[in-house]
Amino acid sequence: MVEQADMNRFTIGEYTLKEFMDMVESFHGYPVPGVIIGGIMVDLAMNHMPKHVLFNAVSEIAYCLPDAIQLLTPCTTGNGWLRVLNLGRYAVSLYDKYGGDGIRISIPGSLRA
Repeated sequence: MVEQADMNRFTIGEYTLKEFMDMVESFHGYPVPGVIIGGIMVDLAMNHMPKHVLFNAVSEIAYCLPDAIQLLTPCTTGNGWLRVLNLGRYAVSLYDKYGGDGIRISIPGSLRA
């Protein structure tokens, strides 16, 4: 069980774990673990991107992970900065819009049944 103190100490992006879980619940309907894990992955990827670089995102799965990307980055399917490829891999890539350099974070293995 996560202690309350830990929920305020652990951060995802600029949010405490509690704040992020509340955002996820508001956006997704409930604090689904896939969006929380996705948030940690997106935060890790963003920490490896140069500051002040415009970037695009690719989600290799169609559920949960795109929500985390949209919550933590300016990338959305609506503005075209987020592409969703349903390849069955829990993976996110962030890459420089103009130079193409980027990073891919994934959980090994396939999530398809």
